[in-house]
Amino acid sequence: MAKIARAAGEWTVLVLAACLLWRYVSVTTAATYLALQLLLSVRRAHFVDVGRFTVGVWPVTPTAPALLFGIAFATHGEGWNAKKAGLEVVLGRVVVGAFSLVPRSEWAAYQRSQALFAAQQKKRHS
Repeated sequence: MAKIARAAGEWTVLVLAACLLWRYVSVTTAATYLALQLLLSVRRAHFVDVGRFTVGVWPVTPTAPALLFGIAFATHGEGWNAKKAGLEVVLGRVVVGAFSLVPRSEWAAYQRSQALFAAQQKKRHS
């Protein structure tokens, strides 16, 4: 019960602050404040696949150096010669990233294998 009360209190303060920003500053400021607060409250990883790309938000690993803000490239493979696959932005305790699942040269083969797999699954279930 205490957990629910604490969460309700946090949401009340969050919404009240956003309403005050909306009233006295602007709608954009209120929306930005809400988005950043929700982003910084992430406690576990969330990913969305869009075609060959993945967009996600996840907590920073405990071994990572403490950063207020940082930008880095995500890579395919290991080492310094790995191909760049996307971009990661560190905001305090969370990382927001957008990167490709497979390199562009491998995308057509990946799509064919996914279609074949889906057809096999459909055949097996029917």
